Amino acid sequence: MSHPSKIFNSKQCIKGVIIAVVLMQLCGMSYYLVFTLGKQRQKNASHVQDSNGDPHVYNVKVLEEVLHPGGDSNFKIEGKKVAKVIGNLSKKQQDFFPKIKSNISVYTTQSQRVKFSETLQKQKSFKKFNKYISQKVILGEDKKSYFHIVGTKRCFKEGTKSFTNQGLCTCLPNWYGPQCSIPACVHFADYPPRTLHVRKNPRRIIHAFPFNHEFEALTTLLHEVGDVVDQFIIVESNYSAYGDKKQLRLLKALNSGFGAEYHSKILYIFLDHFPEGGRKDGWIADAYIRAYCGKKGLKHIGDLRPDDIMIITDADELPSRDLMLFLKWHNGFPEPFGIKFRWSVYGYYWKMPEISRIMVGCSMFIFKYVFQYDTSALRKAVEGTYLLDKPSLRWLADNVTTEPWFFGSHNHLGGWHCSWCFKPKGIATKLTSAQNGDYPRWGDFPEKQNLTYIANLIKTGTWFDGNTLGEGGVVYETPKTDPFFAPSYLLKNPDKFKYLLKNPYRKLQNRYNQD
Repeated sequence: MSHPSKIFNSKQCIKGVIIAVVLMQLCGMSYYLVFTLGKQRQKNASHVQDSNGDPHVYNVKVLEEVLHPGGDSNFKIEGKKVAKVIGNLSKKQQDFFPKIKSNISVYTTQSQRVKFSETLQKQKSFKKFNKYISQKVILGEDKKSYFHIVGTKRCFKEGTKSFTNQGLCTCLPNWYGPQCSIPACVHFADYPPRTLHVRKNPRRIIHAFPFNHEFEALTTLLHEVGDVVDQFIIVESNYSAYGDKKQLRLLKALNSGFGAEYHSKILYIFLDHFPEGGRKDGWIADAYIRAYCGKKGLKHIGDLRPDDIMIITDADELPSRDLMLFLKWHNGFPEPFGIKFRWSVYGYYWKMPEISRIMVGCSMFIFKYVFQYDTSALRKAVEGTYLLDKPSLRWLADNVTTEPWFFGSHNHLGGWHCSWCFKPKGIATKLTSAQNGDYPRWGDFPEKQNLTYIANLIKTGTWFDGNTLGEGGVVYETPKTDPFFAPSYLLKNPDKFKYLLKNPYRKLQNRYNQD
């Protein structure tokens, strides 16, 4: 009879051999996935392109949803293109694909990168953003309650003061219409449309813009309309608009928890190159990064519909919450549309005598067939003439009102455009980041970057050329003198944004360098 210790050692040896074999198999499978399948996917990644040869980014985790998106079939992100990649895999690879789909993302850029990593890991209470691995977004439906329901009648909550059992709505100030759903910026517009009507279900709104260092404006935007907008597309580059290398400020901030409560609505797009000729001609760079918001950003959204609304702004242009709610719930307004913004410089206190008129949006139907997803072209659209240069698209005129159209009037504006609204250090950063397009380019003058000099400009309402802001003279305003002074989020948080709401240097003669 063998000694018990020898039997024990034999069992241990057998167990060890089994474990070793299993580990070897697992290692072999991992090698297979990372290298063999990786090379196969890299080989096939070039197939994932649209008709213009532009690469797509696909997150395999939501592939099944991308292959069967909702909405109009003409607006689906092309699922067949993804199928090409999978269809070229071996039978063994396809069988194993469901087991690995949550751990692999295919990323293609001009250099056809392919990276394998966990997708959007959780970090603390917010998601992890990665400049190389981009998520795939399914917009879904907005299920929030926006109306008081009285029988068959509806009163819009945001604009209703009270309502009766008969469904009669009494509107709050600055809200109009039988359902109190028309804000003042629409009601008092220069050409108020006659065909407005409330939708049965809300639209989805996609708001896109490039980002450099406008954290104050982004914070305000997220808190002001973050619950109304369905998806933000934010493009950040490691090049400034001038073409200099720079850090990814927003990516770092997001991964440190900035705007954590809105991370599920933020689609972060990394632009890793600078357009050829953009250094010499800044307008090339400006148009390129704007176009990137639509042409590249929308490829990450898997269920676009013809009536979704596309908004393109700069980061310092903030549409009002009232207007965004209107867009979400109404049909019958002309397209494309612009907004008349309240325009201020350095802070909301220096109000320009002119208003800022900017083309900002249209339905996805118009955005696709007229502008070919080019947000720069939308931004530059000439009122009422944008269809004339496209003979094959003139039939759209029978379905879309093309009269000039801007939301807002001089006394009832549709948002805020706060230019150069930073502390002195932020203004200095904007100077050196500015494109080579507006002349003179003040960032080329070292003396203009002096913080004491900048603070004195803020104090006196003076531009870099030494002249007073605005052709008719800038006006110093306060919340008491201007009912449309600033977004409500800023007014509710005056201590946090005091330097934007009240000129910090009017009574501080010797503290210009404090910021």
